Amino acid sequence: MTRYMVVALTVGVALAVASASTTPGSAARSPLDNAHSTPFSGPAAAQALRTCVDRWNQDNMVGWGPTLVSISVRRLRAREADHVGIYDHRPHCTASLAVFAPRHSQTGCSGEAVMPGHPKFCVSTQTTFVCVINKLGGYECSRYADGSPPLKNKNARTNERGVLTLDVALVGKHATPPLAWQRLYPHIDGFIHPWTREGQLRPEVRNRG
Repeated sequence: MTRYMVVALTVGVALAVASASTTPGSAARSPLDNAHSTPFSGPAAAQALRTCVDRWNQDNMVGWGPTLVSISVRRLRAREADHVGIYDHRPHCTASLAVFAPRHSQTGCSGEAVMPGHPKFCVSTQTTFVCVINKLGGYECSRYADGSPPLKNKNARTNERGVLTLDVALVGKHATPPLAWQRLYPHIDGFIHPWTREGQLRPEVRNRG
């Protein structure tokens, strides 16, 4: 199955789970619910950042590391919006990731830096991938970095399994409960695996592609 088919299937599953697990007015609110209208400061900003980090790790973003990261709640730059196709001009949990690649056995990093703590990988902070959380709680990431801005305001990193850790831990902030689809279905890089071990399409999945 292609990644694009999985996207369509994932949306169907996530919407089905959301419909089944919430009723109007009963959905749990997060610190990001009013991000488009209320600027964050102090404890609210720290808790919102904690939510961004927790959602990333709950999405099981195994294809995104090891690399250096800047993660925050912010609006996308114009080129970043083009890369991910999100144009609502609202603040989102956004992760900018320095371009990374395995270190070549003969040419090494070809002038780029070795990823700190991961000598088998190279990292370049001159261009970035951007990952933005969508309304279903999954991160959508760009697949190319051409023309993207350099990494600025680094405050985190990912390891070889894509687990994101802040450079400075947030103290006294509560963990973000996983979403229903994150609890119920196996998923990688924010996409649900729609097939059972027996090769059958999960009954909750609706192919909207």
